Amino acid sequence: MGRDPSIYLVAEDRGGIVGAVLATHDLRKGWLNRSAVLPEEQGRGIARQLVQRAEEELASLGVNITAVQVHEGNRRSRRLFAELGHLEHEDIVYCSKRPGPDG
Repeated sequence: MGRDPSIYLVAEDRGGIVGAVLATHDLRKGWLNRSAVLPEEQGRGIARQLVQRAEEELASLGVNITAVQVHEGNRRSRRLFAELGHLEHEDIVYCSKRPGPDG
């Protein structure tokens, strides 16, 4: 691929990191793999700004499809991504492989 497929963005305030997002891509689809904002900083629009900036970075590489996995019970994140134009797909099956008997 010839390019670093990772994008790391941080939000800083008062000299410290208050939020971060990690995005990756395969030149076709971008994934918002991890995002986090300190609990005491939530509700200030930091996650929204980080996600929008990550999507802009991906688009600048020609990656115009973005995807994210959100736990069903995470209402705040589900609402955020819906507000940013992401659609939920109930027809997609999530599969994982983990060591141990509970896989």
